Amino acid sequence: MSTELRDVPGTMITQTRFFSGAERGTCLMLTHPGFKYISVTREQAIKLAVELVLFAEGFEVVAGMEDVSPHYFLRGQLYTNVTEKEKSDE
Repeated sequence: MSTELRDVPGTMITQTRFFSGAERGTCLMLTHPGFKYISVTREQAIKLAVELVLFAEGFEVVAGMEDVSPHYFLRGQLYTNVTEKEKSDE
């Protein structure tokens, strides 16, 4: 079962919430007329939201420069760009 959510304000992007099975859980599908769609899990959505806010604020991270980007907060949560290699080195 899916549920149509409100359109992203000021855009032609529609949002549809749907259940994608036990492994992925509840997901969100974003669709723009004439284009394909993207669907994300809740976990992926927060990561995407961080990247969109960084872009909107002019702090987008260039590919290959992840290790020099600053830490940042979103909704009281500290995010950092720690790579998998750095995690395994700890």
